[in-house]
Amino acid sequence: MRKILLALLSTALIITSCKKYDFDKDGSGEGLDAFSLLTPASGAKLALNSATPNEKVTITWSAARPGLNTAPTYTWIAALRTGSIEQPILSIPSDNEGKDTKLTLTYKQIDDALKSKGVADAATADLQWTVIANNGDVEVRANEVNFIDITRFGDGVSPFAIYGPVSSNSTIEINPFSTTDSVKFVWQTSNSSSTSKPVTYTIEFIKPDGSFSAPVLASASNKNGIDTVRTWSYADFNEALIGAGFTDLGSPVALKWRVVAKSGTYSLPSLYVNDVVYLRELKFYLVGGSSPAGWEPARSVRFIQDTRDANYFYAYSYLSVDGFGFKILNQQEWPGGPLNAKDWGMKKGSPGDLAEQDEDNLSVPSSGYYRVMINMKDLKYWIEPAYGQMATVGSATPASWNPGAAFPSQALGTSVINRFVGIVDFVGGGEFKLIDFNNWPDGSLRGPHDFGLKSGTTNVLVEQGENNIPGPATAGKYRLAVNATDPKNITYTLEPFVQVMKIVGDGLADFPQWNPGGSPNMTYLGDGRWTLSIKLKAGKDFKFLAGNDWGAFDYEDNGGGTIKWEGGNNFKVPGNAGDADKIYTVTLDEYRGTVTLQ
Repeated sequence: MRKILLALLSTALIITSCKKYDFDKDGSGEGLDAFSLLTPASGAKLALNSATPNEKVTITWSAARPGLNTAPTYTWIAALRTGSIEQPILSIPSDNEGKDTKLTLTYKQIDDALKSKGVADAATADLQWTVIANNGDVEVRANEVNFIDITRFGDGVSPFAIYGPVSSNSTIEINPFSTTDSVKFVWQTSNSSSTSKPVTYTIEFIKPDGSFSAPVLASASNKNGIDTVRTWSYADFNEALIGAGFTDLGSPVALKWRVVAKSGTYSLPSLYVNDVVYLRELKFYLVGGSSPAGWEPARSVRFIQDTRDANYFYAYSYLSVDGFGFKILNQQEWPGGPLNAKDWGMKKGSPGDLAEQDEDNLSVPSSGYYRVMINMKDLKYWIEPAYGQMATVGSATPASWNPGAAFPSQALGTSVINRFVGIVDFVGGGEFKLIDFNNWPDGSLRGPHDFGLKSGTTNVLVEQGENNIPGPATAGKYRLAVNATDPKNITYTLEPFVQVMKIVGDGLADFPQWNPGGSPNMTYLGDGRWTLSIKLKAGKDFKFLAGNDWGAFDYEDNGGGTIKWEGGNNFKVPGNAGDADKIYTVTLDEYRGTVTLQ
């Protein structure tokens, strides 16, 4: 709401225009000390709102102390700025029959007073004003004469509040590419003093240190300005922010917002200004025939955002020379769908550069484990085989704190995308971390990344501000699995390794259904690969269990012949129920996250 430095006090209004004050009269008898005007400050402007005639304005000054006993009474006087203060057009006793050092008037009282002096509707009176103190013996004028501009009733709107988003310094995350999700700003209805002049609204944004005299972004509300709501899709709001100068999508955007209501020529800001902070949460996904996701966007896996520079992202994957390469998506769908998806590949003729148009698929020179890193601000990419695996290092491991000794013998394979699994040795006790290279991080964004335990958790990994991970108390081989498919919740599991992998389910023709103890063992081929020839029932289910009973580590279907261990659907035997049973050679590759039936 417009800040008016005048505070209201009510009373009878006495208007005169003929009395001349003798400001040169010498004090005698009781005497009075000098006093000063306080509020409003000289130069104030007051637009009387016809929609709120009972709103009050207060004028204040210091006390004129009497020389002996008799307290003075006060009169506020005002004259046209083009005239003389010695010839006031308005004179009004202060509150409490002139005894208080303040005068309280309603908008209507002020408007009536100006109207009685011939000031036209909606016109502005440029006034000078001061206060007279009189104790019966002496009449003294305040030390100052202040200026004030008062605009009479014309158009008006009632005060109103803004509702949401509420004021907060917490970040609101939005996907800058989404056209289906939206930001919404809501406020209270403001009423017009004239039914023929409906209220319209404009929402305004400024930077925290900015001024609403020059908003960085302003927009009419919905329905051409008459609604008390303004919505943008995430994508449209992102474009508006970019147009306002917030071009770095990786940086938070802190704003203050308010709404201005207008009827006719009268405008009134909302009662409050709210603080908001938006983080345009960038999401990118790896998809392609050379990756475990195949060319199915629904199976693509999200890149991990670097906590040191929000424009850098990376993903770990086993990539092959087959499958025609891979691409980068910003949604789990191809362009042309409802989510406003975009995709990027290699800029033609420019390896290392990404392009959205006229691009080639990304590819690798040989099949293996890779870390794919992208900088989406500068549209750069790096496909690095040296960083494609994850190893344990620390006092809990044979490598101790020497990463070079952990590669490749203790390195985990990249199961699917951003999933690692492997059989590792622990010495019993001690601590360890996970690292994606044979040397410690050097501080560069493209250098090694290491992960430790997030404070207050038992299995959540973070790259920055991490603690060492406690090693198992008993020495031996353990199956270690890391799941980084949710970049905000990277987790790990660690359990003793028993060289057992069973196929269980109702799809086994010659074995009990869903009975781990009665189900067959697979043969371990090394390097994470297991195999078994077995007769299976068409259309039925099965899964893999790394132990002799339920509760052991198990693998489910991740789609496209890939595995997952954090819960999911069972694998389906090919064919329809009732088809003849068939013998298959089933091969499970834990490290590369694949399943084949031949």
